[in-house]
Amino acid sequence: MKLLLALAILSLNANAQLISNPEARSIAQYLDNICPDTYCGGDVIYYVSQMECVEDSCLLDLHFESYEDYFSFDQLEKLDNFSNQTKNTTVTVKDITDIYSTCDSSTTKTPCLQITTHFTCQFNKVKRTEDLQDYFYTRLLDECLPSLEDIIYNQTQEKL
Repeated sequence: MKLLLALAILSLNANAQLISNPEARSIAQYLDNICPDTYCGGDVIYYVSQMECVEDSCLLDLHFESYEDYFSFDQLEKLDNFSNQTKNTTVTVKDITDIYSTCDSSTTKTPCLQITTHFTCQFNKVKRTEDLQDYFYTRLLDECLPSLEDIIYNQTQEKL
């Protein structure tokens, strides 16, 4: 009887969520806040919306914004339905939208086209570490953004 009880407890713990909802919210906020000082310096600006975790898998919801003078909507539209899966991570573009907004130049405000690309990073085989923020920051930079940026900077330019 004790053996059955121990097995039941172990099976419950095996399916337990590694990252709690408050931890996931904190990590998403950290990744969004650190962006301007690190991986966002460039032609696109990344924003982290949220992160949800189930068992040993976490889904990070993000979008990036770019302006027409860097990439045209036609170029970024080539990302539509993009998906890249590696051993532990899947990057999927969800949608691409464009809106007219106001851009500041050095002396005037001018209308410009702002393009927003919504995508997700599915991190599998998540490990519990002492510094979860650094763990997900590293996975974002090493596993999520490179495949997407390869498409943004290389393949969209080649097809012009």
